[in-house]
Amino acid sequence: MQVGLAVAINTTLSAIAPKVAGRLYDHGVGYGGTFYFLAGWCFLGAVVLFLLRPPPPRQKLALR
Repeated sequence: MQVGLAVAINTTLSAIAPKVAGRLYDHGVGYGGTFYFLAGWCFLGAVVLFLLRPPPPRQKLALR
């Protein structure tokens, strides 16, 4: 379930980011802000991955 959520977020941001970057560039802001935002987003993802712990091992069911 978590993988599906991550894919949904990634797909949405991947679709929106070029439009936002292009609009900011057209308004004279440039690509700097978009670059720093996406770099920060990647860094935040790396920190979250670093802090995650692996799930506990599943216990095998005993057959009777």
